[in-house]
Amino acid sequence: MAVMLRVLAIPSRVITGFQSGVYNPISGSQLIRSSDAHSWVEAWLPDRGWTTFDPTPPIRMPQSLPHGRD
Repeated sequence: MAVMLRVLAIPSRVITGFQSGVYNPISGSQLIRSSDAHSWVEAWLPDRGWTTFDPTPPIRMPQSLPHGRD
């Protein structure tokens, strides 16, 4: 997406970081795993500044089969 935006002369950048992880209410800490790593795109829009876009498709969980139909 960043490359496509740049072809259209829209400044863009790829950002990497981590999603929220899992909060532990007992310790008050946040558990971040490597599986929480993520990247997204930001584009410079003159009227809005750097704006986040996430072109990553959502995870589609497989539907489980009814009991007894493995």
